[in-house]
Amino acid sequence: MHRLFQLQASAKLLAFSRIAIGVCALAVGWEIWRFLPRILNPVIVQLPYFSWLPRLPSSLVPLFAGCWFIAALVFLLGLYTTWAGGVISLLCFYTLALDEQTYSNHFYLFFLIVLLLTIADSGAVLSLDALRKGRKELVAGWPVLLLKLQVSLVYAFSAIAKLTPQFVSGDTLSQTLKRQGWLTFPESWRSSRLLVVLAVSAIALELFIAFALWSRRLRWAAVTGGVALHIFILTALDSSRLSLGIFALEMFAIYPLFFQDLHPFKERSPTSETP
Repeated sequence: MHRLFQLQASAKLLAFSRIAIGVCALAVGWEIWRFLPRILNPVIVQLPYFSWLPRLPSSLVPLFAGCWFIAALVFLLGLYTTWAGGVISLLCFYTLALDEQTYSNHFYLFFLIVLLLTIADSGAVLSLDALRKGRKELVAGWPVLLLKLQVSLVYAFSAIAKLTPQFVSGDTLSQTLKRQGWLTFPESWRSSRLLVVLAVSAIALELFIAFALWSRRLRWAAVTGGVALHIFILTALDSSRLSLGIFALEMFAIYPLFFQDLHPFKERSPTSETP
């Protein structure tokens, strides 16, 4: 544990992740603005996690969203980054704890990423904080390690969760692939054999990404495969483009962190005084 907390990481690569997640935070804020009024509507069945948690009045949703957008923009610019990240994390936690209907995989993942980026001092460079206080080349490495592990866990769990007869047989893909609109998957391609190949390929690719990101030799192949996978998901599946786009951006934001080695902190040796 001592060695883990002594790890250091590149502040510049972490800043790239912060900027991408800052953009993602603006998109998440827009999504929250859309679904919170529906969930807070009195005629909708309420499923609170905690009965003691105050329920946000519908009239305060614009104020809630306004605080979110301000914090997201400040986090993106790297101004008072720790405070901005803390505010976003608290607003995320409240939204997730407010009602079971506010949960989504990409929203929960966003909460974890923002929290770890805040702890890791992601505003050390490429930020207004760096202009105010001076830049740092190295930051704490253990949150970076946790971010990288989180990405691998997401891909590995997603692949394992697909190991069902419904998905492997192609039935799930047949129901979720778009049938109208732009980039529609042609009906002539929807043969059971091709859908099985696509399903098995998706599982294999996610498992490959989960482990290959840690290999110097395979890292670029894993990133290329990940980008291709998310583009296919975003364009071919019949689901919310906003939600799928947020999920893709969350993954892309962490990819740069794999292109570095975490090093232990090295203390400077005291210099001897000359008489």
